[in-house]
Amino acid sequence: MQRTSANTRIFLENQFKKFHKREFLYSDPLEWVHTFKDPRDQEIVGLFASLLAYGNVKQIKVSVGRWLSFMKERAHTPTGFIEKLRSESFALRVASELSGVPGHRFNTALDFLVLSQCVAKSYADFGSISSHFSSHHSGDSIEKGLDGLCNDWKRFASTKPKGKYFNFLLASPQDGSTCKRICMYLRWMVRSDELDAGIWGSKTLLPKHLMMPLDVHTSRLSKKLGLTKRKTVNWRTVCDVTQTLRTLDPEDPIRFDFSLCRVGIVEKRSRA
Repeated sequence: MQRTSANTRIFLENQFKKFHKREFLYSDPLEWVHTFKDPRDQEIVGLFASLLAYGNVKQIKVSVGRWLSFMKERAHTPTGFIEKLRSESFALRVASELSGVPGHRFNTALDFLVLSQCVAKSYADFGSISSHFSSHHSGDSIEKGLDGLCNDWKRFASTKPKGKYFNFLLASPQDGSTCKRICMYLRWMVRSDELDAGIWGSKTLLPKHLMMPLDVHTSRLSKKLGLTKRKTVNWRTVCDVTQTLRTLDPEDPIRFDFSLCRVGIVEKRSRA
């Protein structure tokens, strides 16, 4: 574990004050969560917005919006769509309507349907994604919760026709992955402020239990800032960066995630 230098602490706090604002939501798929008021819709929309968050931000938002429109056209709300998927006849009808529906990069529209069915299974068995996660989570680490949730969904999806890269959507710590997208989802669901929805409540997780959502951009920046010395970017690096951030803010170390992601992204857009 590294210790943050005074300069790093100042930089992180300045970035937080500068970018941790709703006016910058346009540059993040989290924006989709705020287009819904019902916490159940927010939980579902947040999952799709986070798990499809790979590649160009503009295309991510288009892909998420396209699938949300598909859901609402058939059930008015994302929650309604998930609940109707408990019916096998409805699921078969939806599957027959996927022809010509674009996917997102190497994930297909069929992958989105299977992921929706996974969520429907969670709702049928546990009442929510939050409760499903909680059934596996224990202690201060989120690893068991993430591994359990993703493994349950992979087992359920194994009986369904889907695209070749479906499991890419469900990276978990046991794979060694950074799990950037689902860690970001947990941040959205657990933290509560002007950006993060915080709809899961403290009975599921506390902000201090969250892990840093690392991608290529934030991992490079983390090394530059001295948050880690690790060269390989994997789950161990996530743990290392998170532990370092906990020396700065033990109760809410991941509050810096959104603002760090804006470094370079917002400036690049403003120059375009």
